[in-house]
Amino acid sequence: MKDDNFLRANNARHMWHPMGHPGEAMEHAPTIITGAYGSVIEDIDGHKTVDAVGGLWCVNLGYSNDVIKNAITKQLHDLPYYSAFAGTSNPPAIEASYMVRNFLKLMVWLEYFLHLADQIRLKPVSVCRVSITVCAVSQSAQNFYL
Repeated sequence: MKDDNFLRANNARHMWHPMGHPGEAMEHAPTIITGAYGSVIEDIDGHKTVDAVGGLWCVNLGYSNDVIKNAITKQLHDLPYYSAFAGTSNPPAIEASYMVRNFLKLMVWLEYFLHLADQIRLKPVSVCRVSITVCAVSQSAQNFYL
């Protein structure tokens, strides 16, 4: 990696940052994040803060999660990549699709029981509604996929 001065000088000069105008990025350079662990990120100046937005969809189990890093490392040694095009498949893709299917099936049942509880005016105490959008999608396709 280049030194900090190089990174600061070229931050907005050659890279277009999403959700912002290139001219504004040149005037107010975006913060350069250089490290992360758990839910904390660190910028180029050593300031640490909780990442409440950046990793919202990508690192919901935390940065530098050892279980995930070990699984990725193992998979990179076994089979780094292979597509499912042209009549081929691979074990991780099959296993992942099976797990997603079972998760969606569980979410459909959870939403169904929460709906029933709501209909008869029961208020379950420690049950939260999760992935309602996923449930709606999976309910509409459950005859085909589940």
